[in-house]
Amino acid sequence: MKTSRRQSATVNAGSMADIAFLLLIFFLVTTTISADKGILRQLSAECPPGTNCKADIAERNLLRININAENEIMVKNEIVPIEKLKQFVIEFVDNNGSDSCGYCNGNKNEQSSDHPKKAVISLSHDALTS
Repeated sequence: MKTSRRQSATVNAGSMADIAFLLLIFFLVTTTISADKGILRQLSAECPPGTNCKADIAERNLLRININAENEIMVKNEIVPIEKLKQFVIEFVDNNGSDSCGYCNGNKNEQSSDHPKKAVISLSHDALTS
């Protein structure tokens, strides 16, 4: 009896690395990598009728809320826990300032807004805020 050994089929893998490299380059060049840009909101450029959007805002009517890189909320340069932020904003807006509104219940704090319609809340954050 004859016994013959079969040789296993081999694939020339020399060009496989070249093809894989070319495919990698192709996908790197054609793929776009989008970066997160945060919350994308387009604010209206139009001013509501009957209002002057370019008028200066009195410092008393402006509440600045900042969020730093450590995600701490700062109001008037003081760190405020998020649980107290809602109450702080309510006290600022519902102040019953110099322009009495008739429905305000505030304590007429001189550091808070004159009237709810005049109150402006400015929110800014650090680039590293999550």
